[in-house]
Amino acid sequence: MFPQHSYIANGLGGGDGAIVVDLSNFGNITVHQEEGTAFIESGNRLGDIAATLGKFGRGLPHGSCAYVGIGGHAASGGFGFASRMWGLTLDSISAINVVLANGTTARATSQDHADLFWALRGAASSFGIITSIEAQTFPAPSTGTIFQYSWDGTTSVTAANILGAIQRFIQTGDIPSHLGGEINLFRGAVVGTISISFAGGWYAPIETLNETMQPLFAQVPPVSRTSFFTGTYLQTAENLAGGSLDTKSAPDGHDTFYAKSLMTPERAPMSDQALLAYTTYLANEGFNAEV
Repeated sequence: MFPQHSYIANGLGGGDGAIVVDLSNFGNITVHQEEGTAFIESGNRLGDIAATLGKFGRGLPHGSCAYVGIGGHAASGGFGFASRMWGLTLDSISAINVVLANGTTARATSQDHADLFWALRGAASSFGIITSIEAQTFPAPSTGTIFQYSWDGTTSVTAANILGAIQRFIQTGDIPSHLGGEINLFRGAVVGTISISFAGGWYAPIETLNETMQPLFAQVPPVSRTSFFTGTYLQTAENLAGGSLDTKSAPDGHDTFYAKSLMTPERAPMSDQALLAYTTYLANEGFNAEV
């Protein structure tokens, strides 16, 4: 269910004495062009799926790491830069084929086993082993751009102001759905500074990107540097994956790090005081953190 990409080691069972089910041989992908649907077995990784769908001019919303397995990704959400256009991976699923704890199998849809279908899209690991999904794919945009706007070595006050401006920008409701993004914060060159980037995907002609971003730029200092990669939708997926969607030629790399998720409700965004406290901590105590 969670091949090799679970932050809490569910890819290794999550604890001593656990049983690990290897789904790597479940690698079939069948695309039905007329309906725009795809049958995808759970041993596939995101790179395999993006490359196969790309041959048919189709796409799915999903993350950018090529080696992530679709089973756990689709079962738990599945967010990517195309999600504002197309939703989460699980939103595209029309049917789920699953082996239940009592050894029986089921094909769950919104009409058949509807309660199970609801539960599997978000909490599948508590209910069974997904062997395949059936999903509605989307016509791939004719062009896309992977972008990054960076502010280097800002003070904590400036960093808080930039974060606040981005927060207000994304709350306006006027942002087109073909813009998806993320904020990244990095250690500055010296104590007391932070570097910030706003990066993402723009799935429309690049000529209109800066115009869309202008309301944000009007509220923040000039950017230190930018980067843009423009190509087909499939080429943007390759770019996000580090240059290749191939998951067969070599094993994925490994890393050790600490991760924690915190959610900010849309109805209660971070206050200016909270943003300043956050950036001040990152720029000072966080500068020397061993992470």
